[in-house]
Amino acid sequence: DVAVLRLAGQTSSRKHGQILRLSTEQGLPRQGDWVVVLGCTQHGLGTVGVLGVVTQPHQALHNLAEEAPIHFVQLALTTLPGMSGSPVLCLGSCEVVAVLAKKFEEHGLALPAALVASVAQHLEVGLPWRPPVLGLELALGGTLTEPRVIVRSVKRGCAAEAAGVLPGDEVLAVQGRR
Repeated sequence: DVAVLRLAGQTSSRKHGQILRLSTEQGLPRQGDWVVVLGCTQHGLGTVGVLGVVTQPHQALHNLAEEAPIHFVQLALTTLPGMSGSPVLCLGSCEVVAVLAKKFEEHGLALPAALVASVAQHLEVGLPWRPPVLGLELALGGTLTEPRVIVRSVKRGCAAEAAGVLPGDEVLAVQGRR
């Protein structure tokens, strides 16, 4: 329930205050970083500023997406109805590092700014956006002392098929790590 808007026209920083920009090069905030979320209450009846801390900068909730997990920035802060879409700033910064998306138990979950920027760029030129998917189903194999990860199946049309991965292949490392 996050909208992406493109604003047109002239803005004066003296009239409208500081313009917040998506931080696509700063990367994810670190665990323990203080953040501030600026938003509105439900129906836009009041403005809210909430201080919190990053508890997990790369939280994957696998059951929220059908094809690929979306990684959220998990925040320990109070979120109120209507705050979805609010910018998340690292304390002392004027750059948006994430956008509040939903509440999960006592945590706020935010989409990283780079992901929001990628979605916006796709939509801006009329392209659909889908999360990147390898297209692999993996299975555990081997023994307790020598575990193995085996490719169970490869989804047609995905990156794994294009790379030549086949069912039965063994995954030896991911990004150079065994």
